[in-house]
Amino acid sequence: MKNMKKRKAGILYIISLLCLSLCNTAFADESDAELFILAGSEKQYTEKQINNFFEVPDWYPNDHIKMPKVVSHGVKPKVFACASCHLTSGSGHPESAALAGLSVDYQIRQIKAYQRFQRDSIAGTMISVSKPMTDEDIRESAEYFAALTPLKVQEVIEVEEVPVTYVNNRFMRLIVEEGDEKTEAIGDRMITVPVDEYRVKARDPYAPFITYVPLGSLEKGKYLVKKGKGSAPPCGSCHGPELKGTAIAPLIAGQHGSYLMSQLHAYKQGTRRGDADPGQIMANNMKYFTDSEILAIAAYVGSLERK
Repeated sequence: MKNMKKRKAGILYIISLLCLSLCNTAFADESDAELFILAGSEKQYTEKQINNFFEVPDWYPNDHIKMPKVVSHGVKPKVFACASCHLTSGSGHPESAALAGLSVDYQIRQIKAYQRFQRDSIAGTMISVSKPMTDEDIRESAEYFAALTPLKVQEVIEVEEVPVTYVNNRFMRLIVEEGDEKTEAIGDRMITVPVDEYRVKARDPYAPFITYVPLGSLEKGKYLVKKGKGSAPPCGSCHGPELKGTAIAPLIAGQHGSYLMSQLHAYKQGTRRGDADPGQIMANNMKYFTDSEILAIAAYVGSLERK
């Protein structure tokens, strides 16, 4: 059994390294011609500079404390700069977590879980990025994001139809601009898109998103969050009455809805375990909830104020 686990971990790590290599080459032909600019910033960057995993665009350097090297530049060749995905504001994108305001201990525990193959991530990116990180790298990153003020990242809206979208080569969901069909039924999905695609492509640390959810999701989610289901208690019993975190559970109010949904499924499926789910508390809780209920919970929690 131990050999099987080691073999599986080795395969996961190899796959994550291949994905890391693809990420590095995916932007090799990006343009140096167009300069991006943002309101209120004196900086300007090309597309290639913006998507450089080892030197993040710092549009508003006076808005945050000094970034440690691992956050601003990473450690070549495998440790991407933390802010390249989670942004200098710590607000992240729907495909990555908002880290601002999360406790140092919680963040350290999650990175350690990635290192031990106790958490999965999109294309295994966080596994390959975290593996070479030293304890000092991990602590410096955690302390930086913990010191930031959590910001509102999205507006959650109930709809019957959503814009037709696609996922680009950096795992961002964007609206399809061409073609006759502009909208489609939302069905049982959660769809998150940028309010302003230009700002997101520029990696604006304050770029907002819209999260579309099916009709009735917010009320349904509120009920489940407040009441629980089966032996699963109300979320506030661990995360606090406003879901802004306690000594035993992290801030979840206002987190990206799609990220929340992916993590709730990860608990249910057993791909978030060990140090990423001490005592299997969340795994045991999530077994009571259907897919549509998980969506509703993520929608409601994501709609709350984050501060």
